[in-house]
Amino acid sequence: MLHLESVIFGALESGASDIHLTVGLPATIRLHGVLTPVGEGTLTAQDTLAAVQELATAQQIETFNKVGEADFAVTSSTPSGKPTT
Repeated sequence: MLHLESVIFGALESGASDIHLTVGLPATIRLHGVLTPVGEGTLTAQDTLAAVQELATAQQIETFNKVGEADFAVTSSTPSGKPTT
């Protein structure tokens, strides 16, 4: 089971530039240009669909449903309120 919040906060804390969620692979972050698996186990189709539905816009979800993948960004804030990308 994917704990999306933990993956996102871990990525923010470590300074990762990207999070990759792919069925059959563990959640992965891009840290200093290197893809690094995080968490335990591999992601299921249900895990990735739940993440897309939680984070994506309606248009991005439509694209995901049509082509089976989506590439999008989510902007967050650090505890100090400073935006991160």
